[in-house]
Order: sequence, then C-alpha cells, then structure tokens
Amino acid sequence: MFSRILSCLAVAALLCGCQRIRDSDRTAAIDCVRANLAAIENGNLEAAMATIHPLSPAFEDARRQTEAIFLQYRLKMELESAKIGQVSADSIEVNFIQVTRKIEGPDEFVDNRVEGTHVLKRDGTAWKIWSTRWNMPRTLDGQPLRAP
Repeated sequence: MFSRILSCLAVAALLCGCQRIRDSDRTAAIDCVRANLAAIENGNLEAAMATIHPLSPAFEDARRQTEAIFLQYRLKMELESAKIGQVSADSIEVNFIQVTRKIEGPDEFVDNRVEGTHVLKRDGTAWKIWSTRWNMPRTLDGQPLRAP
C-alpha cells in the first residue's frame, strides 16, 4: 500500500512539473522578442530596455551594450523563427533565429544569422527577457563568425 501511495505521488509530481501556459502567454513572450528587435532596429533605447526584465542580472550590461550599438550602427533586424521551448512555473524559453544586417556603421560589422534562446520571466503581468543564450553566430552564407 505504501509503495502504491509513493507511486501516485511520483506521478503527481511529474504531472505538476509539466507546466501548461496559455496561448496568450506564448503570444506575449514571442511579442516581447519581436518588440525587442523592433526597438533596436528603430534605435529606441527606452523601448529596447522595456523588453528586458528590470531585475535581470544582465539589465545594466544590456543597456550599455545597446547604447554602444546605437552610437555606431543602424541595423535591420529580422526574426526568422521564434518557437516556444521549455516552460516552467516562472519562465518561458523562446528559441529563435535572428538575422541582423548593417544599414549604416563601421565596415567591421558582418551581416549575420544567430540561433539562440531567450529566457523570459514575468514582470507584473508582462513577459520580459531575463537572459539570452547565443549559439555560434554565422555569416549569412553559413560561415562561423569569430571575434576580432
């Protein structure tokens, strides 16, 4: 009897660990990623930062890096793909492919395609980017980009 109770508890724990999110949460998470790219494309620092979770450990670095980009470049951003990945009680992963093309700025910038994952967490009722993991950036013809 005791082993049967333990088995039931184990199954219940597994089922509770598989979080379901509403379609509106899925849409809001992907919309946040789109809004982030649009803000960067438009050179709007405040709009870009509004998509980053204010409690994220990366918040201040993101602000500095975004300001530096705006001082040097004007970019065209395209979200080629965005799909919901893992979901937990407090986060949603958005797996993405992003294409970035330079419109204006120094010659060393290479147009690129990056695959990665944004982890979003709630800020009140809004989903905002908490962290980002990038895979190897590649040129548009698929060659790996290396740091200068």
